[in-house]
Amino acid sequence: MKKIILILYVVITVHLSSGKCISDEISYQGRITQNDEVGGLFAGINGFFKFAIVDSTGKTTHWSNDLSSTEGGEPNTSVLVPFPEKNGVFQVSLGGVQMNPLDPSVFNQAETYLRIWFSPDGEEFDLLSPDEKISTVAYSFHSRVAETVVDGSLGLSKLSNDFSGMTVVSGDANDLKLKAMGFARFGQISSQPWILANPDGEPDPVLGHSSVSISSTLDGIVWGGSPVDGFYSDMGWAYDSNADRWSQISPVDAPSPRSNHTGVAHGDQMVIWGGLGPQGDGSEVKHLNDGGIYSLTKNKWTRISPNNKVVTARRGHTASVMSNKMLVWGGRNEFNIIGDGGVYDFEENKWETVSGQNPPSARARHTASVFEDRLVIIWGGESDGGFLQDGFAYNVENGVWAKLTSETEGPQARAGHTAIMVNGQLVIWGGVGKNGLIGDGYIFSFNPESTNFVEQGKEVSGKWSKLPSLGQPSPRIGHSVEWTGSEMIIYGGETDLGETNTGHAYDTMKKMWRSLTTKGGAIPRTLHTSEWTGSQLIIFGGIANRIRKSNTQILDPQGTWHLYRKL
Repeated sequence: MKKIILILYVVITVHLSSGKCISDEISYQGRITQNDEVGGLFAGINGFFKFAIVDSTGKTTHWSNDLSSTEGGEPNTSVLVPFPEKNGVFQVSLGGVQMNPLDPSVFNQAETYLRIWFSPDGEEFDLLSPDEKISTVAYSFHSRVAETVVDGSLGLSKLSNDFSGMTVVSGDANDLKLKAMGFARFGQISSQPWILANPDGEPDPVLGHSSVSISSTLDGIVWGGSPVDGFYSDMGWAYDSNADRWSQISPVDAPSPRSNHTGVAHGDQMVIWGGLGPQGDGSEVKHLNDGGIYSLTKNKWTRISPNNKVVTARRGHTASVMSNKMLVWGGRNEFNIIGDGGVYDFEENKWETVSGQNPPSARARHTASVFEDRLVIIWGGESDGGFLQDGFAYNVENGVWAKLTSETEGPQARAGHTAIMVNGQLVIWGGVGKNGLIGDGYIFSFNPESTNFVEQGKEVSGKWSKLPSLGQPSPRIGHSVEWTGSEMIIYGGETDLGETNTGHAYDTMKKMWRSLTTKGGAIPRTLHTSEWTGSQLIIFGGIANRIRKSNTQILDPQGTWHLYRKL
């Protein structure tokens, strides 16, 4: 292994939450370099770290990332940390995601040091030296007062002059509250730029493809699509962000070439169904009503045979998986827009008719979202009569439909919008309506009791609330949406000015929008696909200026942190 050196930045800060209490995290930043290579830069996209806080002798462990370290020894498990600019610079929150929390008692010691182990591949780890002494500024708050105050009672306004030099983090570049308390802004930790994934083995530029994330070790499988007009693909590629590597999945027994199909996850399987594909000698295009199931663990396909008596060929439909079944609904064929669907039972490997009275009217370009793994929520879309603004819930186990009703005014009619389920609430955004592109969003809060319907003629009630307009994305269609666990991310799409490379994150707790960076060369695109790895947003494919795109790009969407020091 090449010799690894750690170059430290003096950025160790306490995090405050809303000015009310201190979190159990310390922000730490540094750089990994290799001293036997020209320039010494470590060019990997990710690295594996182990952290421990030890005493001045290095023989007593006060904390480690997995709490397994004893007597200053190496922890058992590691933490994956990205190098956004592929230059060895990293930033990590000690005690944050992927780690055990930092207990305030850790900092009651006279002196504490941070010990770090590093590996580029997660196999053999180097102990980096020397250990870094943690400044008392970072933990003086804990050691002096944490044991003497009532939980949640101490805010920034209670700090005495003894805390001169204390550093806190804010998302506001002009935090008037902090300034009024005697803090001055002295720097920032900038948001990370977009980076390109390794292009080796990357899929060809395609449009009308699908992507799904079906494993904690693989961040997305891209399948099918159209590489050029009139041609269709039946190839698939898997991307592993840990290794920054593409690999081709088995083509044996894969579904026929197609685009505009649906791709959904079912456990460790990817399910492909429907779409458009070549007919016969390829001179004509036909709608499809077959598909396939790809098993990641077996690297093997199983065909889904067509059943014209249950579900007909189509595109522009939705597919949703819940309760070990897949509901296909709506869409269009070469003749008209469709108002029916089918249920595929994975255990029985067969299609079932969608039963129930008063189903949704015929529609395409609608959305389908899964509520608590038991209901599918169909909303909006377009029909032969125009755009739609109604919604329906389908209980797949009991085979009954219920109409969505709201005590408040809901979204305007639209199609081509996005919908995502967030903490048991339905959030829709964007799309197109009778007056053009739409740039607003709504969140539907369900009445829990109404979701337990098992009979016909029931309603699922709730309330629509409009998302704030301040800072929201411009009107668009063909964008993507992901949920990070705390924010909804809208990215790309087509605006009135053409394809865009802008993105926005909506914090559902703060009820605030913020814009994402475009640094690093974010590529304008629409009709792309996206996946969320747990810490990074991955964008693939799409089109801009009539040119199909590949160019897989990755973003850590953490916003800029502004550093304030108490004078």
